[in-house]
Amino acid sequence: YTDPLMKDATCREQIDIVAGHLYGHAPLNYMKNSAVLAAKYGKEVWMTEHSSTDNIGDRLPNWHEQLLFAEELNECMLAGCTGYIYWYMRAHWAFVGTGETKYGTDNKKNKLLPRAFVMSHFSKHVTGSTRLTTSRDMTSGAEAPLEFSAYIKGDSLIVMAIDTTKTDYSMKLRLPEQVKSGTHLLSTGNETENLCQEKTIDIGESTNSVVVEMPARSLNTYIFIIDRGED
Repeated sequence: YTDPLMKDATCREQIDIVAGHLYGHAPLNYMKNSAVLAAKYGKEVWMTEHSSTDNIGDRLPNWHEQLLFAEELNECMLAGCTGYIYWYMRAHWAFVGTGETKYGTDNKKNKLLPRAFVMSHFSKHVTGSTRLTTSRDMTSGAEAPLEFSAYIKGDSLIVMAIDTTKTDYSMKLRLPEQVKSGTHLLSTGNETENLCQEKTIDIGESTNSVVVEMPARSLNTYIFIIDRGED
């Protein structure tokens, strides 16, 4: 539907955003196809509603399901999306607990649930950035064991990495800029103490090649500060 609208010069002048949902559209083919002409003509592409509730039912999501949600969000970014809107905020499978104990004792009213922390990896750091092409872009829509995406925002290079396997990895990153410092934000499980852990990445001298740790079954945000040579 969107291509004819984008090809019509008069029509596309009236359009700011190409928006769509994911229901029944795996593996993001419609979103990817719609994003091509939208990007050519400077339009934004939003995923405007989805709730990752497959097989969750009357319980809280387990950690593997949280990682699949992270993969979905990552794949939307790789498919050309400039926005992602989750439906909706308060639910046992969403970001804020409802207080209904039938879904689990951790479903406390107004408490941030693990999915909120997963979303924050993207919303806090990817928002306002420009996505970079990488050698490991994956948009399969399947349960890929490893997924990556990369972004630049001001003086920051940001790498997102998701490992759904039971294996730890050391990942060598070849960056497009020299960097002087870095921070690793790590989430490895549903317990709060395992969500959004922060530690310094030891860079040493300015470099564009960095080895980082990617633990098993983890969501990772690596933030590197570009060395502009101003000090």
